[in-house]
Amino acid sequence: MQVRILKSTAVSLLILITAFNSLSQQHNPIKNDEVKLLKWNASSCNNTYDPYRLKNRITQLETRGDSTIITVNFSDNCCAGFKPKIVFAENKLTLLPYEKYLGEYCTCNCCFSIEFEISGLAGKEYEVYFKENKVELSGDHYKVVEPKDTLYNGVKINRTNKYGFKEGVWITFYKTGEKKSISQYPDDLVYYDSRPFWYKGYYASGALSQYSRNDTSESWFEDGEIKSQFIKYSSGDTTYDSGFRKYENRNLEKKYFKKSYPIVFKSDLNPEYESQGNASETIYEEEYYTNGKLKYEYGDDTTYAWHENGQLKYKSYESGKIKYDEDGIIEEKSFDRFERGPDDWGDLGNFLQVYFYKNGNIKEIEFVRDEVFDHGSSMSRFRYYWKWDIAKKMTEKPKKWKGDYPWERFKEINLVLKTYELH
Repeated sequence: MQVRILKSTAVSLLILITAFNSLSQQHNPIKNDEVKLLKWNASSCNNTYDPYRLKNRITQLETRGDSTIITVNFSDNCCAGFKPKIVFAENKLTLLPYEKYLGEYCTCNCCFSIEFEISGLAGKEYEVYFKENKVELSGDHYKVVEPKDTLYNGVKINRTNKYGFKEGVWITFYKTGEKKSISQYPDDLVYYDSRPFWYKGYYASGALSQYSRNDTSESWFEDGEIKSQFIKYSSGDTTYDSGFRKYENRNLEKKYFKKSYPIVFKSDLNPEYESQGNASETIYEEEYYTNGKLKYEYGDDTTYAWHENGQLKYKSYESGKIKYDEDGIIEEKSFDRFERGPDDWGDLGNFLQVYFYKNGNIKEIEFVRDEVFDHGSSMSRFRYYWKWDIAKKMTEKPKKWKGDYPWERFKEINLVLKTYELH
C-alpha cells in the first residue's frame, strides 16, 4: 500500500490512498458506508503552544494494516470533553471532536490532539476536514509568514520570525531620526510571542522617559523627576507588589503595597474542610484626584471611597458595602454571607445586592448564590432578580425561585420589604 500527498496550487491537502489488489477492488468495491471510526485517543490539555494562534492541522498520517491513522492538533475550550465522530461523503472526510459540545465552558482555550483510527479508506481519494475547515499535514503549529528585519548601522534589528514573533533588538525612531525606544526580545521564539527582556523609552530630547526590566518598571518627567515606579519581587514563597504614580501636575495619583502567599484555607462552618490556595493581603493603598483630594483609602476593617466633591462614595467592610450618590443618598447596599457546603466544595457564597430609588424605596434586588447539583459533582453561580416600581409594587420576579425570600436572612432589608407588595 502506498500513501501519497498531492499539493494543489492553493496548498490544499488531497490524500490519495491506492490499493494494489485491483482484481479484488473490481469484484468487491468499497462503499462509502464502510468507512468507520474504529477507535480514537484524545490528549489532555497542552500548554506548550499558544492556543489562540494555533493552526488546526494534521500532524500524523500513516497506515497500519487495513487502518488509516490520522492525528489532528487543534485548539478548543480548556474544559472541553471529546466524543469523536467521522463523516465520509462525496470524497470528503470530516473529523469531529464531538457532535455537540461536551463539558463546561471555561475562560481559557488550550491545545489538544485526537488520533483517529479509521477503516475503509483504502482506494479512496478524499480531502480531510476538521469540523468545517480543510486541514493540512504540517509541522508548523502556527500560520507561517515571511520573516522580516531592518538593517541599522550594519546590524539587523526589528526581526520577526516565520511565525511573526518579535526577536532580538527592536528600535523605533522619531521622525527626526532620534531613538524613541529600544527593547530586547529573546531569540528563536517558537512557542509564545514573548515580552521583551527590557524596554527603554526616550523623549525627543533624548531624556529617558521609561525603563522596564525584570521586576521593576519606572518612568520620569522630561526634567528627570520620577513619575512612577512599580516593583514586583518574590522572597521565599511570598510575592510583594508595590508602586506609585503621579499626575502630570506632579500630584500623587496612587500608591500601594500588597503581598500574596500560599495558604491553607479553612472553613469556620466546617472545621474538617481545608483547601490550598493563595491569599492576597493589602498593606496599604490610596488613590487621589488631580486636585490632591483623597479618592480611595484601604482599611483593615473598612475601606472608603469619595466623590470628587468630598461626599462619601462608598464604604465596604467584610460582610457588605454601602454606596452613595454625590448628594449623599444611598444607591446600593450589598450583604455577603456564607453557608456550609459539601465537604468537597467548602463554603457556598450568598450575595445580596439591593438598589434604591432616589426616594429611598427599593428598586431591585439581585441575589447571587453558589449552588451544588448533580449529587455534589458540579457547582455553579446563579443569579436571581426581583424588581419593584417606585410605588413599591413588584414588577418582576424569578420564575424558577423556590423557597423563602433570600432577604429574610438580612434583618435590615427584610423589615423594609414587609411593607411592599410581594405577590
